[in-house]
Parts: sequence; structure tokens; C-alpha cells
Amino acid sequence: MARNDPQVNFRIPSELKAKLDAAAQENGRTLTAELILRLEMTFEQDDNLKDVMERIDKIEDALSDLEYHSNDHSRRIDNLEGRY
Repeated sequence: MARNDPQVNFRIPSELKAKLDAAAQENGRTLTAELILRLEMTFEQDDNLKDVMERIDKIEDALSDLEYHSNDHSRRIDNLEGRY
């Protein structure tokens, strides 16, 4: 990372800082590299979640269409069999 990248200073709970320090050491990264990776991963997760939600919406729409057509076919069969 270049030295001219912007700096961000903020406070975090000491327990979280300890976890980040331990993760950085365990993963062989600097604290900065660990923070950047974890932040980038949250944006990827957001994108993945958005994609999953869009897929769920499409599946729900398709299911609704299938239910409509199934009910329509059932009504037609009932009509043909003289049930209504």
C-alpha cells in the first residue's frame, strides 16, 4: 500500500482490537492489511447477499406463477369432470 493512501483514525473496543491483532498475527498480516481484507470481505458479502436475495425474489415469482397455473389447471380439470 502506498504511503499516500488516506488514513482513517477511529476508536474500537479493546476486545475487538485484541481479536484483530491476534487474527493479523495468525494470518501473517499487518493490522492494516487484516483490517483492509476484512472490510473488503464485508462488501463482497453484501454483494453476495444482494445476489442471493435477487435470486430468491425470482424463485418466489416463479413459484407464484407455478401455483397460479396449477390452480388454473385444477379448476379446468374440475370443470371438465363436471365438479363445478
